[in-house]
This record gives sequence, C-alpha cells and structure tokens, in this order.
Amino acid sequence: MAPRELWGPDFVDGVDTWQPECQMFSVNYATTEPPKYPVAGGTLSPVHSELLASPERALRFAYDYAIGAVNVDEPPQHIICATVADPSRAPRGMHTVKSVAYQPYDIKQGRSTGTRLKMK
Repeated sequence: MAPRELWGPDFVDGVDTWQPECQMFSVNYATTEPPKYPVAGGTLSPVHSELLASPERALRFAYDYAIGAVNVDEPPQHIICATVADPSRAPRGMHTVKSVAYQPYDIKQGRSTGTRLKMK
C-alpha cells in the first residue's frame, strides 16, 4: 500500500476509525427477469425478500450476532431487486438482483477470516 502521507487526512481517518458491521457475502447479478415467487392467483416480484428457515431463526441470528457466537445453521439470505421499483437502474428489459448471505467474522474466539485494515 502507498505510504500514509500520500492518502490525505480524510482517507486515513476513515481507515483508522473503520469498524466492521454485520458481515456479509454479496453477489450481484444482471438478469432478464426479477425474482418471481408463486402466490395464490399468480406470482409476486418484491423489491426485497428474506429467506429464512423459520421466524425463530431471525431472532436467533440477531442474538448470536450480538454475543459474537458462530451459528452457521440455516443462514438467512436477502434477495434485493431494486429494479422492480426503479427500472431506470438497469437497461430496458433487464434487472439487477443482489444476493446477500451473512457470515461470522467478529466472534468471541477472534476473527474467523480476513484482517483489519491498518495504515502504514
């Protein structure tokens, strides 16, 4: 990485004060159709979907995250298709789909992967 003095004070301050939040693995796709879920009488294409094994899993996920526990059973998944609400975010007839999966990182035993950014 370039020496600290080449970055400017705002950038250096941002790196020095950065704190991880909820860790996730995100993937973005370009598609010709939005996600479609079967419902009574047809299909539904929401802007935002949450895939959970059960409602209880959402509560457990929040609790595990708060105490720094690793629980990779039945991980929650977000599916976001902003082009359902705003088609101008993609070329005509296309959609963007973002898939977000949560992964443990800041756990009691120490970080599971990666390292914290540090300026030289």
